[in-house]
Amino acid sequence: MCGFNVILKKRKDYKIDDGKFLKASNIIAHRGPDSNGYYEDDLIKISFFRLSIMDLSSRANQPMFSFNRRYVIAFNGEIYNKDELSFKISRKKLKTTSDTEVLINLFQKYKENCLNMIKGMFSFVIYDRINKQVFFARDRFGIKPLYFHISKNHFFFSSEIKPIVFYNKINSFDEKMEADFFFNQEIESNGKTFFKEISNLKSGHFGKIIKNKISFFRYWQLENKKINQSNLQKINNLRELFKKSVKSHLLSDVNTGLLLSSGTDSKALGYEIKKGKKKFNTYTYDFKNDKNYGESKIASKVSKDLKAKHFIEYIDEKFVINNFEKMTSIIESPFTSIRLFGDLKLYNKCRLNNDKVVLVGHGGDEIFGGYEYNFFSALIENFLKTKNYSEIIKLTKKTGNNLIRNIDMFYDQSSISRDGKKTIFKTNFEKDFVDTYYRRLNMSFEDNKNNYNLLQKSQLADIFVRSLSRNLKYCDRISMHNSVEARIPFLDHDLFEYGFNLPPNDQYAKEISRKIFKESIKRSYKVKFDSVKKNISDPQKEWMRSGFKEFFLDTLNSLEFKKIEFLNHKNIRKNYDDFTKKKFDTSLGLFQIISYFYFKKIFSKKII
Repeated sequence: MCGFNVILKKRKDYKIDDGKFLKASNIIAHRGPDSNGYYEDDLIKISFFRLSIMDLSSRANQPMFSFNRRYVIAFNGEIYNKDELSFKISRKKLKTTSDTEVLINLFQKYKENCLNMIKGMFSFVIYDRINKQVFFARDRFGIKPLYFHISKNHFFFSSEIKPIVFYNKINSFDEKMEADFFFNQEIESNGKTFFKEISNLKSGHFGKIIKNKISFFRYWQLENKKINQSNLQKINNLRELFKKSVKSHLLSDVNTGLLLSSGTDSKALGYEIKKGKKKFNTYTYDFKNDKNYGESKIASKVSKDLKAKHFIEYIDEKFVINNFEKMTSIIESPFTSIRLFGDLKLYNKCRLNNDKVVLVGHGGDEIFGGYEYNFFSALIENFLKTKNYSEIIKLTKKTGNNLIRNIDMFYDQSSISRDGKKTIFKTNFEKDFVDTYYRRLNMSFEDNKNNYNLLQKSQLADIFVRSLSRNLKYCDRISMHNSVEARIPFLDHDLFEYGFNLPPNDQYAKEISRKIFKESIKRSYKVKFDSVKKNISDPQKEWMRSGFKEFFLDTLNSLEFKKIEFLNHKNIRKNYDDFTKKKFDTSLGLFQIISYFYFKKIFSKKII
């Protein structure tokens, strides 16, 4: 796991500012504190910072050359099937046990076809020293970022946004992306960023630069495949795919930890690690002086059963306020929750404990459709086949919504939280802004030729537009800020593809969500898992009514805040007053506005 910067000149007479490029590169030195390396010729300059995970020797440093020395690579990520892939190349020539050497020589032999062979998380840039061409790619789910900027003189690639902003003096923002953040909770989906001149390579894509022309290609997508197997076969297949994924994600030459919550996914990871008899630490955050929230009590019990050493980190209002600008700089965009500050403390604790690899449970809800609006999509899919609407009526009674609200939830995932509560208040914005940019995040996913069912369309919105893509960005930035590699076993593409294609009636039974996965892990570990999903809770709304109040009001009253023209400042103040009086109970919309303000404040400066 690492970080890199690449600048490719469009013409030889363009002079790269070496001093400025070095300063831009050093901005992401935290991504790889173990070593740094450089490569340059008359057209390209590459800087690299390494976090040593596999083969800790200097032989595995980057940039690295292929066997024939024609290609040079800057690679961020992990290839989990590197040992298997080594047999596809001249294995005897390998000088290291690193995945980088396997990858660059796999490319030498197979070119872009190597992408279909790789299991892992990755972003990389490969330079052809003879033809002066560049190849670049990103993993299937976009776990690892790859940003780029195209100017009249050069192409600039980076593992983070700040180096591009610094070197190119970029401070112009994309108003449409800002609206998508407010109305759909999108962060960098579909290749966009909050900066007009900076893009993020789409997940599952690669690109080429030939004679200054840049082209993009898709190499992978989630396809709709029918699974015609017995219930027992499905359970066994899930169990084996999960076991295989966790085993591969544990491969490293450094210590391993686990972020542990009270939820099903991280607990399942913990019990699978325990079966492998690998010693590990577990980590959970909680909220100081708020006993009604947090997951440390349950997580501590689970950790004891796992025979792991457990660490708990606490956050409070003061910690969040004091680190708000720091978090904004780390994330490089607005964000949506105080829970990120808990992650910030956890990854720092992992670093202090020298746990350089940490497994996390992201993706479990997306693979099996674990959110309430997914549930309703599954029920409607079932109703269209059976014409039996009894389960829809039961869900309507359970959620306290009327049927029309549940149907609206089905058509518009963007305006609701994971448990179906309204989150978007359009009155916070000027009418022209709403009329221009507001759109519903509906079920019409971009590639309808796959004939996805309604549950799958709901899941795809989460996977590639909303929750997963957002969480992956948070995970990468916060973990790498602390020089820790976060690994995500649920995003093994074989496991994900299989789970995604299980029929809706395998995912839900009465009020049990993710039914077949829970049955699989129950049989695997002989422990009790919750049959009904528990929504993650935190004291964000209480803190915004108390400890954050002065911080919030100072922001609303600042001259800088009042200069943001598309915000309806009068309505924001009224909505905040109504919120503090508990006339409504969701804090997300107001939190987004404060987060956006600090993002704009920090990144409006020309030098970061």
